Amino acid sequence: MDWQANHGISVGGNLTNNGAMAGGHGASANVYFAPARDPRPTMPALRIFINYRSGDDPGTAMLLKQELSRHFGEDNVFIDKSGIPPGNDFERELLSRVRRSDVVLAIIGPRWLTASHSTGGRAIEREDDWVRRELAEAFANGVRVVPVLVNDTARLTGATLPDDVAPLTKCQYLTLRHGTFEYDLTRIVDQLVKLPNAVTPREPEVT
Repeated sequence: MDWQANHGISVGGNLTNNGAMAGGHGASANVYFAPARDPRPTMPALRIFINYRSGDDPGTAMLLKQELSRHFGEDNVFIDKSGIPPGNDFERELLSRVRRSDVVLAIIGPRWLTASHSTGGRAIEREDDWVRRELAEAFANGVRVVPVLVNDTARLTGATLPDDVAPLTKCQYLTLRHGTFEYDLTRIVDQLVKLPNAVTPREPEVT
């Protein structure tokens, strides 16, 4: 098929199936263009799961959810506060979401490691701690985990974590500081776009 037929352009006549001109010698100059197609290949969107501790820095987690949703789409960024319909089995929903994710962002603030359980001791030491369960599920199923260190939070060490989440200490991390939030957010988006299954993020919606 020639260039005119492929792009749906007609000048002074109609195109036949093989792109030849018919019905005139150019007396009229009617020009039309076929609707432009998105040149990007069709790819599955990056599915992001945000893991955070409610006793640490939940505000940052919710803000990150809001901002990443503007880039990657609301349905592709999951956080438990708004992602589970009323009446659903939250345990099944959370673990299923982790397994179906392409990347888990572990939001780690200054109290993430030391936060205590209501019965005493560090929350992370308990097997029923949901932060730990989500991360352990990700590691057990080969889901990429990216620690996001908030402000001046220090990188974790293996001696401070239970075995099932100890791989977190070896994961390359990103940082998110309140004082440079826009810059850090741009860097996080840029890094996520490079991951498998990621599509080029759309322009953020204007609010």
